[in-house]
Amino acid sequence: MVIRIIAAIAALLGILGSGFYYLDASLTSQWNEKVLLFVPFLAVFSFPMVMALRSRGLRPVFRIVAAEAAYFSMAILSFLFIFTLLRDVTAIYGGYHFTSQTVVLVSILAHLAGTAFAAAGPYQRKVELTYEDLPTELQGFKIAQISDLHLGFWIRAGYARRMVEKINSWNPDLVVLTGDIGDGSIDELRGPLAELRNLKAREGLFYVPGNHEFYWNVDEWIAALSGLGIRPLLNAGTLIQRGSSALWLAGISDPAADQVRHPLRPNLAAADLQAVESPTAFKILLSHRPGYAAEAAQRGFRLQLSGHTHGGQFFPWTLVVRLFHRYCLGLYRRGAMYIYVSAGTGSWGPLLRFGTIPEVTEIILKR
Repeated sequence: MVIRIIAAIAALLGILGSGFYYLDASLTSQWNEKVLLFVPFLAVFSFPMVMALRSRGLRPVFRIVAAEAAYFSMAILSFLFIFTLLRDVTAIYGGYHFTSQTVVLVSILAHLAGTAFAAAGPYQRKVELTYEDLPTELQGFKIAQISDLHLGFWIRAGYARRMVEKINSWNPDLVVLTGDIGDGSIDELRGPLAELRNLKAREGLFYVPGNHEFYWNVDEWIAALSGLGIRPLLNAGTLIQRGSSALWLAGISDPAADQVRHPLRPNLAAADLQAVESPTAFKILLSHRPGYAAEAAQRGFRLQLSGHTHGGQFFPWTLVVRLFHRYCLGLYRRGAMYIYVSAGTGSWGPLLRFGTIPEVTEIILKR
């Protein structure tokens, strides 16, 4: 364990040190500029230590301030890096020369624009899925997906209320929450979370946990959402009958259970077990992480709804995230199964979207 911590710190120092060296050499010339540049790097580096201390009596206000400083710094450094790199490339190959002040200004404007866009969300994304063998009674079946809402410092009751009103205006058959609903303890977020009580769907509201619920006491999150009428599917499923047709809705837990030593590890076999009682049912899987698609397709699921990736959330991470996730953002197909990966309904870390949208997804099944 100690070796892993030392390795993580060394890796973080290496990444931040390299980034600071590049930006320092490219953007600064005076000592006060170097100090200003060093501050966001320090904020990012100190944040993991602050989070490690949260279980040792650290007051929430200190954690929140450290988190927001780190998130803001992470975003502005990302923009500074990419725009500095673009400046250097255009100077070498195009002969165009932009000043350091221009790079800083463009980075700040990009951050402000991305923050305004994220704060105005969530936005509706409509996805129509066609199946040649869709049961007649499921024609037009409508699912509203919420994923990665990340209730927290920025995503509060007003944002959640807009989301609920948007979903209810669609009159969905199902509302599904595919994890990472909040970033904090239930006591901190009880107010904005209560807005979800007003969600409505003909066949009910269902939920699977994401990694962030495990970081913040998943048992409390499951209990709180259950109290709002949102049913958890924890390596389990439920049969929804529509006339002579049936839909099997299954949900699995998240691998973060291993990180916090919680027994609720994901088990797709268990979630699919009872479906054998209705072998012709149209099967849908809720999984916070998209990486279970291969097994789900083998088991005959026809649709998997996931999140987790945020599509990278903002540039340039929108490119980097594709190196780590085969199913990264949007709609995919594996055999007879569709996989839809939401970009996330809120924002994690900085309240910022640049290259993705914070979405609440309207999914319609069609023949």
